[in-house]
Amino acid sequence: MHRGKSRKLANPEEDMAKSVFIKIEEGDFRGAIRLVSSADTLADYSDETYKALCSKHPPAHPNSYIPPDPNTSASDVPEVSNVDVLRAVKSFPNGSAGGPDKLRPQHLKHLIQHIGDDDVENPLISVLAEFCSMVLRGDVPQIVRPFFFGASLSRRSLVVCARLQSAVPYGDW
Repeated sequence: MHRGKSRKLANPEEDMAKSVFIKIEEGDFRGAIRLVSSADTLADYSDETYKALCSKHPPAHPNSYIPPDPNTSASDVPEVSNVDVLRAVKSFPNGSAGGPDKLRPQHLKHLIQHIGDDDVENPLISVLAEFCSMVLRGDVPQIVRPFFFGASLSRRSLVVCARLQSAVPYGDW
């Protein structure tokens, strides 16, 4: 397994200040306080750390792929309502991580901050509800799926995914 050099910080206080500033900028004051008051550090990037993590998180059993229930159809999936979307977006904690597109839940919270609980017919909320329903029905276009269901994965995770993909035909995912 390839191991790079550990990242050494030129100035740990400056790095901490940047991290705290980012948390405050995102509105995550609890996270900023947690950073400042914590004595936790990152684990060393070493073979020992990797082995310890592997011992705590063993690989999945080779036969752990569970196929979709053949009795479930798109009509069995409930539609997502505008109220569901509004409630869900408002429930995101400040500072929640964004996806590969860098869109953070905080961005959506800012867009809907002036929408009251009784104004659920807002066009943005309606479009988000339709989109969520489409995803739950499994109607994401095939060409978009690799990007939509993708994630920021490590090289090791990509190898595991490649092995899974060769074992399970892509159309069955």
